[in-house]
Amino acid sequence: MINILDRTNVMNKNSVNGRQELDLSSSFTNFGSFDFGEDSWTTIHDTEKCRPDLISFRIYRTDALWWFICWYNGFMDPFHDIQPEVAVKFPAYEKVIEGIRYASEKASKHTEG
Repeated sequence: MINILDRTNVMNKNSVNGRQELDLSSSFTNFGSFDFGEDSWTTIHDTEKCRPDLISFRIYRTDALWWFICWYNGFMDPFHDIQPEVAVKFPAYEKVIEGIRYASEKASKHTEG
């Protein structure tokens, strides 16, 4: 069984239930000193307990940025960290996309040379 919280195989392809998945956690370290700008704040709703995907959907209208919400707020364990009334900070959607592009370019340059 693969422990999803174990990040020793960063960016390795893993087979989970017969499906190839890529560990994206190395993207978290590639943001470096990227400036995400001013943060906005919200609190976790009762219906979002342990569900970063629902928080991402409410904030950004996509559930695909759940991992960013966790990284940006230092949530390591959704079962303990993502509880009702916990404050969540988040930058503007456009800044998140810029940051992802920045991290991607930085990672590409690192692997090229």
